[in-house]
Amino acid sequence: MRRGSARGAWHAKRNSTLVRVAFCCRTWACRGTEQVVTRLPTEALPISDYFYQGQKVYDRDGNEIADVNDVLIDKKGKVVAVMIGVGGVLGAGEKNIAIDFEALEVTEKDLEHHLVLDLPRSTLDLAPGFEFDRGKRRWVPAAIRLIEP
Repeated sequence: MRRGSARGAWHAKRNSTLVRVAFCCRTWACRGTEQVVTRLPTEALPISDYFYQGQKVYDRDGNEIADVNDVLIDKKGKVVAVMIGVGGVLGAGEKNIAIDFEALEVTEKDLEHHLVLDLPRSTLDLAPGFEFDRGKRRWVPAAIRLIEP
């Protein structure tokens, strides 16, 4: 490659840019690098192992009380609620309720991770129900359905 050629100038500029970017990111001088995580906390857990659809939720005594149906985030990506299904048999008669993300505890039992919710059954039964509106792509208050005797 000849010196002074257009192609040589392009490569020199490209290599110079790559060096600046690499140096910039290593020295944290780049704008926006504070949003890049370079070291993960040792206690960080993959959310997909715990909060997947159908994941079982247990009470303190190890009884299955619900299953995870969705995880809701706000516009900034913060988890604000977990939708769980309570009651019913094999999904029939199940009521979806929203609980605070902080109310769930991740524990280990028999070398497996479990979600534990320390709330009385009466609280779950009395919580308002929600249903997913596919058109709006949102959870909305469940319609009140009267059950005739």
